[in-house]
Order: sequence, then C-alpha cells, then structure tokens
Amino acid sequence: IIDYKQANKPKREEWIEDYYYQIAAYSLAHEEHYGPIDQGLIAICTVDGQYQEFKMDAVKLDEYENKWLERLERYEKGRAEREEKQNWKFEAVKKFYSDPVAMAKAEKARLKEEASNLKKAKLLKEKRDKQWEIFHKRPKATS
Repeated sequence: IIDYKQANKPKREEWIEDYYYQIAAYSLAHEEHYGPIDQGLIAICTVDGQYQEFKMDAVKLDEYENKWLERLERYEKGRAEREEKQNWKFEAVKKFYSDPVAMAKAEKARLKEEASNLKKAKLLKEKRDKQWEIFHKRPKATS
C-alpha cells in the first residue's frame, strides 16, 4: 500500500507515526476484502519539490496493525464508557423531571436566582446613574 502525502517541509520519522497507523488500517481493510499486504510506503512530497519515502516491511506493518487494533479497542471501550455515562445522565434528568417535588424546588431556586440577578442589575444601574450625574455636574474646562 502506498500513501501519498503533501507537506510544507520535510518530515522526520518520529513525526509520522500516525501515517504508519493509517497504512496499517488500510492494510487490514485490504486484507479483509482482497487478501494480505506485506509492505507499505509513505511517499511525501513537499511544496518545494523535496521527496521522502518511509518504508514499512512486513514486520513493521504487522507491528502497526497490532498497534492499530489495540488503539481501536481502547477507542471502542472509551466510547462504551462515554455512552454509559451519557445514559446515566439521561436517566437522572428523566427521573428529576418526573419528580414534582424536585421540579418545584428547582423552580423556586430559579426564581430566587432570577430575583437576585434583578436586584444586582438594579443596584448596578443605580450606581451607573449616580456616576453619570457626578460626571455631568463637573465644571467644564475652559481655555
């Protein structure tokens, strides 16, 4: 499998590990449908025409196929955990909204917070109005 890449500047091998994972994923997909692949090549050309090749022999390709499958397994496990957490939150919200006592408490808290915010806004407006009055009562500078 050959993967052609474009880059702004030449790459060091330690910068392209994700490209190895990509070749490994392509190789596994190809194996699933058409048969095994035993080599990979990453061909990089920079915008100013410099060319680089990073080769994967059968051993390296096999290593990255295994790493890719491990990464995929971790992703799937994390996704399952995120879904479980999201379902738990959904059930908690559903339970909350079906509880009239909890809803009444929440509404009371919301109204209390709203009243507090209105009071703060009123005090802030009064303070600004006073500052505005003081500003306009100052004597004007004469030249």
